[in-house]
Amino acid sequence: MKRQEAKRVIGLMFKQHDELTGLLRELEAKLSDDEFAELKDAVSRILMVSLTNVINPIISEHRSLAPEGFLFPWPSKRAGPKRIKRKS
Repeated sequence: MKRQEAKRVIGLMFKQHDELTGLLRELEAKLSDDEFAELKDAVSRILMVSLTNVINPIISEHRSLAPEGFLFPWPSKRAGPKRIKRKS
């Protein structure tokens, strides 16, 4: 994917992530425990699929599009995810 299209997709994906997590915070006090647990589970699945199937592959190709502090499991000599740091 070209960088311009990748930037557009990444922006939309992170915006949707923010909106969905904000919705969960807003509805937590308004829903029953069971309703909230069901919604939270569904939203978690959506976020995980978008992360693993859309965001990670794009950032793997265009690392400069990763937001500050984004954790991405790039292969490295040390175990664990790598935190992206912006150059000042």
